[in-house]
Amino acid sequence: TWPDPTLRWPLGLQDGDAEAAVDLDGFLRLPRAVWVGERDHGADEFLRSDAVVTALQGPHRIERARRWCAAVDAAAAARGIEGSTALHLVPRAAHSFATCARCGGLARDVIAFFDAR
Repeated sequence: TWPDPTLRWPLGLQDGDAEAAVDLDGFLRLPRAVWVGERDHGADEFLRSDAVVTALQGPHRIERARRWCAAVDAAAAARGIEGSTALHLVPRAAHSFATCARCGGLARDVIAFFDAR
């Protein structure tokens, strides 16, 4: 979901109940990080690929992660909230959680990120 209250849910935050349920300022004050496999640059059957989503988010998950981090950081900056979203590429992994954990050290890195905060 894009941090944009002008885009309709689920693409953005606009939609009566959904918008009211999201505390965007509160979310933007949290430590933020995204992990994506360094090999997750393809389009599989589970990747939403309609024209609107692809134009906004990008053609694959790495680009979507980059754009989402930038959008979240822009939303924070527009509200005067400091901080940035860390983007981590998980080595030797595509879109498999098990591979990210086993080969890329995902659990270790996530725990280290939160321990540092």
